[in-house]
Amino acid sequence: EPDKEKCRNGSFLTTKQFALMVSAAFVTLLF
Repeated sequence: EPDKEKCRNGSFLTTKQFALMVSAAFVTLLF
């Protein structure tokens, strides 16, 4: 089921991007 795999990978990438954005905002607030 390639579609399910694609969905899972997509959400994983989005989560990683979101985590990076949160980290960047956190660092910006600190410094």
